[in-house]
Amino acid sequence: MRVLLTGGSGFIAAHVLEILLEHGHSVVTTVRSPEKARLVAENHKSYGKDKLDFAIVEDIAQENAFDEAVKSDPPFEAVIHTASPFHFNVTD
Repeated sequence: MRVLLTGGSGFIAAHVLEILLEHGHSVVTTVRSPEKARLVAENHKSYGKDKLDFAIVEDIAQENAFDEAVKSDPPFEAVIHTASPFHFNVTD
């Protein structure tokens, strides 16, 4: 199965990614930057691009942020959405 996993460098996504890869799924995970993609890839060195690939989504709060990430050939069979907006602009 081909899966889009959002928020790939996050805590929950890291566990979900591990399970998906262990079960042989092909995963594209979204991350905020190429650096985050590199860090995730380093933790999964035994998987090639056919099993683990990345889509950069810098800011999920932007309108149409996932438009490019959801495009896939072959198409995704599932989406697991674990990404959430994160910022340091806390007012309360």
